[in-house]
Amino acid sequence: MATWEELDRKELELEEGDESISREKQQVQQVKEAYEEHFQEAYRFIEEAQHLFHKKENHSFYEAAMAEFSKESYKIRENLDERQQEVEKEKRGIQRKLE
Repeated sequence: MATWEELDRKELELEEGDESISREKQQVQQVKEAYEEHFQEAYRFIEEAQHLFHKKENHSFYEAAMAEFSKESYKIRENLDERQQEVEKEKRGIQRKLE
């Protein structure tokens, strides 16, 4: 059977883990927000570039660039969402252990 000191130590370790995961969750959220801002800026740039390509009748290049940009952006967003879900799952696990 665990002693009170061991239980206190385990509780402290779990609380520290909970705080660590909370910080990581906040960092993931900040990265997501920064990426969203970057995505919007890049999207506006590409749309502005569309007018230049359209004027030069080279719109197929624009369409290919936009498709690639959208594909890569989707993958990045998906990875960020997955990591956020993993962090939230870890946090719930620690919180359950603390209860």
